[in-house]
Amino acid sequence: VCRQLALTATEEHLPALAHQLGDEKMSHMALYVLTHMDSPEVDKALLSALETAAGNARLGIINMLGNRRSTEAVEPLGNLMISGDQQTSIAAIRALGRIGTESAFWQFLHYDIIYDPPKKLSHAETMAFAHANLDFGDRFLADGKAEQAKQRYRFAFDEHNPAHVRAAGLKRLVTIMGERAGPFVAQALRSDDKQLYGMAATIVRTVPQKKTVEAIIAELPRFKTNVQVLLINALAARSDGADVDIVKTACRNRDAHVKQAALGAL
Repeated sequence: VCRQLALTATEEHLPALAHQLGDEKMSHMALYVLTHMDSPEVDKALLSALETAAGNARLGIINMLGNRRSTEAVEPLGNLMISGDQQTSIAAIRALGRIGTESAFWQFLHYDIIYDPPKKLSHAETMAFAHANLDFGDRFLADGKAEQAKQRYRFAFDEHNPAHVRAAGLKRLVTIMGERAGPFVAQALRSDDKQLYGMAATIVRTVPQKKTVEAIIAELPRFKTNVQVLLINALAARSDGADVDIVKTACRNRDAHVKQAALGAL
């Protein structure tokens, strides 16, 4: 029935659906139908229900407002970030990132000055902020705001973030900066974290710009042995002959693993 209604529902059905939004048992079905309705009246219904909804019903409404990029939801979501309920706070943080507007970013950016003294974030809240930061970067980039996107990706790559977030930030920095992102990739390759230097090696293998690869690979002898092997294998997987000379030089490397990888790459 819900699938059928999702295909046929109109604004005439909205009052009945809105009535179900605050019901813990029925809200997920109402949200499913509303997902398929492209009307500003849906946002109004969601915002109205948000004022009284609780528990999973409220979380579902928050998520949908984020998915719909509802600009009218920015201020209410900013308030819910400091509601005191961790699940609600996390959902609001992530929703603001998906909305991705300047006003949503202001709410996100000023979260740390709302508390005096600053609130110590839980791991889950920290992860929500990290992923929302990436969402903001992606949205800024899609909207043609490359410089703002780059700032978000650089923040994601910062050492205070966990490796998987840093790796995601690095991948995006290379996309937006090309060969100018070489120092960031080199920094990742010097990391002790396998996830981070693994992403850097993947970038060497897959990034289309040959110049970007050559700028990165120039420091090959300075990296740890296992990283050198990863990079040589990455070069071997390319079809443009990037840095063949460096690979030839690696054939004379004293380390047997590096030498074997280089010989296999030629």
